[in-house]
Amino acid sequence: MFDLSKEISNWRTKLSQKQTCIDTDLDELESHLKDEMDQLEKKDLSQQEAFLVAAHRLGDTDALADEFAKVNKSLLLRKKLFYAVCGIFAFMSATYVATAFSKISLLLATLHGYRGYTAATIEMVSKSAVFVLMILLWYIVTIKMDPDGRRFSKTADTRKGKLVLLMMAFLLIVVHMSAIYVPPAVIVRTLGAQEYRQIIMPAMFMQIGWMFMPVVIMALVIYLRPAKRVKTA
Repeated sequence: MFDLSKEISNWRTKLSQKQTCIDTDLDELESHLKDEMDQLEKKDLSQQEAFLVAAHRLGDTDALADEFAKVNKSLLLRKKLFYAVCGIFAFMSATYVATAFSKISLLLATLHGYRGYTAATIEMVSKSAVFVLMILLWYIVTIKMDPDGRRFSKTADTRKGKLVLLMMAFLLIVVHMSAIYVPPAVIVRTLGAQEYRQIIMPAMFMQIGWMFMPVVIMALVIYLRPAKRVKTA
């Protein structure tokens, strides 16, 4: 059975997925759609027929999205910048948390008697594992739970939401700074500077591999990027 509310919702979703229309644009288009339907229903068309004809007269979703893309150029630029900044923040937050866990892992490893490359390996493995988990968490939150960014926008629009987001960023900095200075200080105080040097030198060499992480991520982005559709005649 034809469900008008569901069909209109699907129609709006297809338009919003193009990311060229804001909510007011969608509301205006929906209003035009319903007005057109009212006129068609007065001519004895069924509700389903009126919807199909009205949607056809307004234009397909791709054409409408292209038209609004021309109007909302500043909106598209802001969205691109928004996603770029989100990507940078996701990388930095994942790195900060991973660094914190790696330093704690190094501390625990040394307290349990591990030294040299063994302790450095424990540090790097924990850092890599936590980094990957953080990226997966960001993926789940942004792609699966909030694909169009509406939840984040609602949070960022309120004063309380802005404060929470800023506090989260500040907390990341505090955790990162604490992890950099506290575990090494504890290791030096417990084992001495000479033994700490023997532990940290292998870790510093292994950190060189971590510097290539952006290259690895970029390679994954290039590999996972969907291929462009080839237009057929």
